[in-house]
This record gives sequence, C-alpha cells and structure tokens, in this order.
Amino acid sequence: MIYVFDSNSLSNIINHYYPGRFPTFWEKFEEIVQRGEIVSVREVRNELTGKYDESTIAILMKSNQELFSTPTSDELSFITKIYSVPHFQQNLEKKKILTGGFFADPFV
Repeated sequence: MIYVFDSNSLSNIINHYYPGRFPTFWEKFEEIVQRGEIVSVREVRNELTGKYDESTIAILMKSNQELFSTPTSDELSFITKIYSVPHFQQNLEKKKILTGGFFADPFV
C-alpha cells in the first residue's frame, strides 16, 4: 500500500517525533520511504519550506530524495481542468491566491 502524505501529516512528524528522541521511528520511516510506500509531492515540500528551514526538511528527505515528486504534465493538465470549473475554485484559499502561496491539496 502507498501512503500519500500532505504537509499536515509531515508537520506532525517534524513537530512531535524528534530524531534524537525517537530514533526507531525515524529508522522505520526511512525504510518505508525507501520502499516507496510513503510519497508526497513538490507542492507539499513548498508548503513545508514556508514553515521550516531546509535542514529540517532535509531530515524528511534523508533516505530518499524522491520523497517529493514533481507533477507530470498529465497531472497538471488534469488539475487545470478541475479548477476550470467554478464550483471547485471555492476550494482554493483566497489568501494563498492573493499572496502567491502554495496549495498542495489538488496534487495530493
């Protein structure tokens, strides 16, 4: 089974499972990431960059640089089609639109 993590899930890990205090957790987390069973997307990484410094994000990526994948052109096209429908545009946070913030939810 593959688990796709959003920024909220990864923030909880960062905020509550310190590597020095929970080494077994991090060993298991790295194993699961290496097997490709935990994945995320570039937009989640961008959201995390707004909250944490690069050294903190590097802890998540330690075992696998591919944890945060880049969307394919097909995925971008699909998301564009979804948000061309006015009903779905209400899901976008206006503050993020106005400030150029990151919005990972459609990619997750």
